[in-house]
Amino acid sequence: MKDDDAVAAVAMIGNRLLGHGASRGDWETLKCNARSIVLRGHDVIVKQAREDVTFNELAALRYMAATAPDFAPSIVAFDEHERVVAIEDLGDGLSLADALTGDDESVAVRMLDEYVDALAELHQRTRVDQVEANGGASWPREVLETSIEALRNRFVGDIDPPSDRVIHEIRDAASRLFGPGRQRVFSFGDMCPDNNVRTENGLRFFDLEGACHVDPAADLAYLTVPFPTCWCCFDLPAEVRSRLVDGYVEHTGDHDVRPAIAAAHGFFGFVSVGLIGRRVVETDEERVVNGQDVPSGRTRVLHRVGRAADDPLLDEVLPLTATWLRNSAVELATMWPTAKSAALAPAFAAWEPTSH
Repeated sequence: MKDDDAVAAVAMIGNRLLGHGASRGDWETLKCNARSIVLRGHDVIVKQAREDVTFNELAALRYMAATAPDFAPSIVAFDEHERVVAIEDLGDGLSLADALTGDDESVAVRMLDEYVDALAELHQRTRVDQVEANGGASWPREVLETSIEALRNRFVGDIDPPSDRVIHEIRDAASRLFGPGRQRVFSFGDMCPDNNVRTENGLRFFDLEGACHVDPAADLAYLTVPFPTCWCCFDLPAEVRSRLVDGYVEHTGDHDVRPAIAAAHGFFGFVSVGLIGRRVVETDEERVVNGQDVPSGRTRVLHRVGRAADDPLLDEVLPLTATWLRNSAVELATMWPTAKSAALAPAFAAWEPTSH
C-alpha cells in the first residue's frame, strides 16, 4: 500500500473509532514511516503500528493507565486488529528537545531536572522484582548482533574485531541491561528528548511502541551518553550530567545504578562502532534536522566510544570491553583525523562550569 493510501486508511479508522464521518482533510499527518503512521485531529492522536509485530503500544498504554497514569496519554479508543490506538492529544507544550536546542540555558536546566524527577518517579512506581518476558526490548539484541557481524567482517576500516571473550562480555551486559531479570523498571523504550511534552499537569511521555521493563540504568544512560538513539544527540556539560545522576539517586535511593550506567556506556559505545561506523568509513554522515546541524556519524561514534572509555567504572564492570573500546578509540581517531568533537546542546553554548 502506498503511503498516501495508508494514511487515508488510518484516517478512516480514526473516524470510525471516534464515531463521526470526518474527512481525510480533518487529520494532520505527524509521521509516516516504516514503523508507524501518526495522525492528529479532533483532540486526539491516532497511531497505527505498521510493522508486523505485536501491538506493543496498546499494552504499554494500558500498563501506564494502571500504574502511572499521570505520565502518559490516556487511551480514547483502539482497534487491535488494525493495530490502531487513539490517545489524548497532549498539546504543543515544551519538550526536552525544544529546551536543549533553544537558546536559554536556564530553561534547559529546569527541563532536565523535570525530566529526571519524572523518570525517577516513574521508575519508583513501576519497579518490579522479576520480569520473565520483556515486550518491546528486542532492538538492543538486534543492533548488538548487527554490530558484531559488521566488526567480525571488518566492515569498519582497520578496527580490530572484538575477541570472542569481548563479545561474550558485551552480550552479557546487554542481557543484564535490557533482558528479563530481577529489579526492572518500566521504560518507554525510545527516551528521545522529543518524545515528551510539558503540560499543566507536569511532564508527560509518549511513543511507547518499544516499551518494556529494563534495568533503570538503560534509561538513565540516555542522559549521560547522551540520547544515543535520537537525532538531537548533543552532549551535556559534565557537571550537568553528574548532577542529574545524583538527583536520580537521591530520589530513588538506587546507589547501585552507577556501575550499570557504565555498562550502558560500554554497550552504546560498542554498537555505535559497528552500526554507525560501517556507514561512515569512506564518507561522513552529515545531518541537518529541523534546520540545525546535528552531530555527524563519525562524531557520534567517536563521542560514544570516548564516553565509555573515559568512564572510570567501565574497567570494573566490563574490563575486556573497556580495553577494546580504548584501542578502537585510538584507531578511529587515526582513521578520521578531521572528525569534529561532539558539541554541547545549543542551550549550553555559553556554559561555564562555575555558573551553577
